[in-house]
Amino acid sequence: MITTPRRDMRPSCTGAPGYEETYDRQPEAVPTARHLVAQALDTWALPQLTEDAVLVVAELVTNAVKHATGARVTVAVERPAARTIRIVVTDASPTFPKLRHASPDDEGGRGLVLVGCMAHAWRAERYGRGKRVWAEMGLR
Repeated sequence: MITTPRRDMRPSCTGAPGYEETYDRQPEAVPTARHLVAQALDTWALPQLTEDAVLVVAELVTNAVKHATGARVTVAVERPAARTIRIVVTDASPTFPKLRHASPDDEGGRGLVLVGCMAHAWRAERYGRGKRVWAEMGLR
């Protein structure tokens, strides 16, 4: 079941709680996760980050949908500093994403390159039996 962001959530200006939702690991999770990120950035008055942030979360969730295991994927949007956000995608697969070098004819394989271009930093880390992949971006 895909959930939509709760309207009653009121993230703090910085730090926890941020926004977090868990979705079925299905393609429909991607647009719902983009909405979650856009809603958080609107609440935090950071519209300058929206275009890049929704692309980053779409790439990370798409990777989880295509390559992870388990029934669910969790997406969190945190604000560790006034001008910085962190997007976190958690899934049950212990396999880390691999940065590929796609050829011009490949239809895919560029997602993590895009994430690396838009984020100040990104990383995959063990989380329980699975992993979480996060990307930080912010205003300079």
